Amino acid sequence: MQENFKFEGNEYNTTSLSENALKIYMKIRFVQDRIVEIKSDAALIHKAKNGYIEELKNEILSGKLGLNIGELFLDD
Repeated sequence: MQENFKFEGNEYNTTSLSENALKIYMKIRFVQDRIVEIKSDAALIHKAKNGYIEELKNEILSGKLGLNIGELFLDD
């Protein structure tokens, strides 16, 4: 694998790294990829949470008003 990357303002190529430095670089890449994945998962979970909150609000309103709010928006 040949790849260019910047580190502390200098550009390097993975072919110029020692075996140990390359292993460390690969660990950093793995962590960066996991951070992106976790942030994406967090956004999805947050969206689901907001949906559940909205469902709960509708359920509570339905109980107070004596009608099902969801049924008001159903297509006939």
